Amino acid sequence: SPARPRVGAARRNAPPRWHAVTGGSVGDGTSDDGMSDASIEKKRDLSLKQPPKRASGRVTRRRLPGACEASTNSAPQVRRRAVRKTNPTGTGDDRGRLRSDFEKASAMSLLKTKVAAPEVAALAQKVAAACAVDAHRDAAAAYGSLKKVQHGDIPPAVFENMLAMYARLIMSASAEGVFIDALSFGKTPTEDACWALLRAFERAEEQARADKVLLYMETRGMV
Repeated sequence: SPARPRVGAARRNAPPRWHAVTGGSVGDGTSDDGMSDASIEKKRDLSLKQPPKRASGRVTRRRLPGACEASTNSAPQVRRRAVRKTNPTGTGDDRGRLRSDFEKASAMSLLKTKVAAPEVAALAQKVAAACAVDAHRDAAAAYGSLKKVQHGDIPPAVFENMLAMYARLIMSASAEGVFIDALSFGKTPTEDACWALLRAFERAEEQARADKVLLYMETRGMV
């Protein structure tokens, strides 16, 4: 008979390859722990069906350097209301002071004058354009509308332009009316306005009125 191959003692005593799969069963339907093959297969199926366990450790988030110190050491920030430093119609030194009725009325009048300023400027330009070409009817219409603007502050140039035009056209009565309007609006007649009125009276050969205008100018140091 052919010679049988020699098998080492360690290999001869080692378990077969399926020993690890079947849990050490030798073919009798049981394992070394006394469990049957069916129980082993059922336990392995259950272990495959279960979802993998999540890591139990908490994930630490990275904080910015100095954030912890700033939150613990610094005091809590308090939001403050935005307070207007000065009143819209007042000055910088009247904060917290009770104003009188006269001051309130003056502030309100100043506010209304600012509101009417655009309309006054537009009409003043119309007066200047009409006076430049001696269109006295158009100038008188724009001048009349300008005087009707409530709380309007008429610029001194308007009176000067009207007086110069009436002096050229020898309309002394109209020129005197413009001069009186300037005084009624609280405007101090300029030297140019006085000279224009004086020329208007001289061209109209009204020497008595011209002398009165000249005296007015002398008392105010214009001549």
